[in-house]
Amino acid sequence: TIGDDHKKLMYAHDPTFFKKSLLCGSEKYFDIANFHIYFYDSFFSIRNKEFYKKCYFKRIDKIKKENPMREIWITEVGISRRFVKVNQKEIAQIYHDLYRYCRPRKIPLFLWTLIDPSGEYEFYNPETEFGFLDKNLKKNKIYDHFSKLF
Repeated sequence: TIGDDHKKLMYAHDPTFFKKSLLCGSEKYFDIANFHIYFYDSFFSIRNKEFYKKCYFKRIDKIKKENPMREIWITEVGISRRFVKVNQKEIAQIYHDLYRYCRPRKIPLFLWTLIDPSGEYEFYNPETEFGFLDKNLKKNKIYDHFSKLF
């Protein structure tokens, strides 16, 4: 990732960076590869729940295919509640389905984020609405929806 996502609406990243680093011999320096599997629709979207699941599953399969001998972790994934069509109940279901997809594949999965950040992001930055809890530690609706799935 390039840039400061705290103050910008969107930041730049190079989706080919990992492949390029492998071509330079970086694989001898790590044993686990971690990925953030966001895509544009994680921040702004009029897509439905099935679209997200399809895209996430496709990304995971592609990563596994390109790295068959390496353990992979998904260390960050999430959907902003702010500028997307899916509601909090649907986002909770997407997270649950993503967990169920990763578990039999032995892929650790970390959601971004437990608590909505406060103060460090501009008001219109979609990063302000990913959390299960708000900045005052009150439950967002997604918390209850997600809890009921387990």
